Amino acid sequence: MKCISCNLEGDKYVLFNCDNCEVTQCKTCGDYTASEEKCFPLSKRRVILYCKNCKESEYGNGRITEIIQKNKNLRQKVENLKMAITLRKDEVETQARKQEEEIEKSTNENQKMKEHILSLEEQIRKLEKELQRKNDLNEQNIQSKLQVKKLELELKEKHSENSTMSIQIKNLIKENDKLKSDNNKILISSTNENNLSTVQQLTTQNIDYNKYTLPATNTLSELENKFDAKLQSLTLNFDKKISELRNQIVQPRQAKKYSEVAGTAKLDTVGTQRNNTSNNLLNKTLYETTLEKEQRQLMENIINLSEVDTNRNIGITNVNERSRGSIKKSLENEWERTKNKSENINNGPSQINNRTSETKNPNQRAINAGLRNKIIRGTGQEKNMIIKGIKQLSHTHICKLDPNLKEQDIIQHVKANGINDVQCIKLDSRKPDEYSSFRISVPKNDTEKLRNADIWPEGVIVSPFLFRLYQHKNQN
Repeated sequence: MKCISCNLEGDKYVLFNCDNCEVTQCKTCGDYTASEEKCFPLSKRRVILYCKNCKESEYGNGRITEIIQKNKNLRQKVENLKMAITLRKDEVETQARKQEEEIEKSTNENQKMKEHILSLEEQIRKLEKELQRKNDLNEQNIQSKLQVKKLELELKEKHSENSTMSIQIKNLIKENDKLKSDNNKILISSTNENNLSTVQQLTTQNIDYNKYTLPATNTLSELENKFDAKLQSLTLNFDKKISELRNQIVQPRQAKKYSEVAGTAKLDTVGTQRNNTSNNLLNKTLYETTLEKEQRQLMENIINLSEVDTNRNIGITNVNERSRGSIKKSLENEWERTKNKSENINNGPSQINNRTSETKNPNQRAINAGLRNKIIRGTGQEKNMIIKGIKQLSHTHICKLDPNLKEQDIIQHVKANGINDVQCIKLDSRKPDEYSSFRISVPKNDTEKLRNADIWPEGVIVSPFLFRLYQHKNQN
C-alpha cells in the first residue's frame, strides 16, 4: 500500500482508507487523530472515519460541527427537560406531602372531635343517669311526703274519732249520773212515803224486805251492766284503731331500720367483726332510744286522748276506774308486745354477726390435739444397739446461681467448706437461662455451716426448702 499524497509505503497500521472516498493516506496527510489511528486496524468498528478532504467538504467539519451543535442543543434540551421533570416531581412530591400532612391533621382533628363527642356523650349519659336518679329520689320523697300526709290525715281522723268517742263516753257518764240521781230520788220518796206501812206489813206478815228494794237495785245494776258493755265495746274499737295506727307507723320504720342494719351486717367480714361490734352496739342503742321515744310519745298521745273527767260521784268513780284500768292494761299489753318486737328486731344484727363469726375460713387448718404432745428423739449410741436410726437431714434451697453450674460443682464447693455428707439435686427454676436453683441436704448438725453467708458468693439466696410450697408450684 502507498500513500497518494506522499507516496509512503506501509501496512494497515500506517496507511488508512477513508470510509467516504476510500483514498489511502497516511496519518499526517489524512489528518487523522491518535484515537482515529487506533480504530483503523480494527476488523469490526462502528466509528466512521473521514480524510482531510472529506472533512472539509459537505461531510467535513462544518457538517460535523453543526451536528455536534444540534447534539449539544438536544442534550441541553434533554437536560432542561430532566431538570423541569425533577422540579415538577419535587413540586408534586411537596404537594403530596402537604396533602398527606393536611389529611393527617384532618384525621387527627376528626379523631379528637370523635373523642370529644364520645366524652360529651358519656357526660350526657352520666348527667341523664344523675337526673334519673334525682328524679327517682324526688318521686320517692314526694311519695313519702304524700304517705306522711295521708298518715297525718288518718291520725287527725282518728283523733277526731277519739274525741267523738270521748264525748260519747262523757254523755254516757252524764246519762248514768242522771239515772242514778233519779233512782236515788225514787228510792228516797218511796222510802219516806211507805216506810211505816211497809214496816207494819213486814212485822205482821213476815214479808221479806228484798221484795221492795230489788226493783230499784235491779234497774241500777242493769244500767251499770249496759254502761260497762258499751264502754268495753268502745275501748275494744279504740284498741283496734290504735293497733292499726301502730302497724302503719311503727312497723315500716322498724322494717326499714332492720333492713339497713341487716345490710350493713352482711357486709361485715370475720376480720372486721371486732372493729364493728362497738358501732353495732352504738347503732343498736341509738335505734332503741329513738324507737322507745316514738312509742312513748304515741302512748302518751293515746292516754291523753283517752282521759276522762275525774270529778264524778262516788258510785260512778268505780266505773271510771274500771274503764280507765282496762284501757291502761290494754295499753301496757300493747307496749310490752311492741317492746318485745323491737328487741327481737334489734337483736338481728348481733345474731348475724354471731353467725358470721362461726363460719369457717377455708384457709384455716384444724390442729389435732394429739399432735401437740411433745416429740421424743432418741439419744442412745448405736454401737451398743442392734437397730440403727436414720440421720436427720436438713434441706436448704439455694438459688440465683450461674445457670451453667452442675450438681457436682455444688457438692465439691460444700465439701471444701468442711461438710462431707452432702446430697444435691438441681431444681427447675423459673428462668433457667438467667439462674439455676438447687436443693442441698446435709445432716442437721451441719445446717449452720451450710447456711453461713460467708461461704456463698454475693447475690446468691439461701433459704430453708419447703416441700409443700415446691409441690404446689409444680402442680400449678
